Amino acid sequence: KQQKSRLLIDDACMLLLNSADKINLQQLARHSCLSTKQLERKFKERTGVNPKLFERIIRFDRAFRLKNSNPQMDWLRIAVECNCHDYQHLVKEYKDFTGLSPNAFHEIENNAPERKFGLSEGYYS
Repeated sequence: KQQKSRLLIDDACMLLLNSADKINLQQLARHSCLSTKQLERKFKERTGVNPKLFERIIRFDRAFRLKNSNPQMDWLRIAVECNCHDYQHLVKEYKDFTGLSPNAFHEIENNAPERKFGLSEGYYS
């Protein structure tokens, strides 16, 4: 039974990771055959964070990687492609996770040693 519960939460994580669309908590709970409260509790036990924060981390990571692989892409387009409501929502995510605005963070990122050696997101794919 415990193994089945872990698999349901793992499936929920994978659904969040692989989905291009926004998934609300009720849909995720329904997919996992759990109530929303059970899902939140079991998700936090399994991953250490609640589903909402997990989704925010995924959205931030997508935006970060998208900007690194497409430096010419503007921030509004990145925000839309990463399911942010608008550019200001993306700025808030960046400030929450890094303490910096997207431009300031990527300016530092562009000066990282990996970039000086020619390594970028496109290099790893």
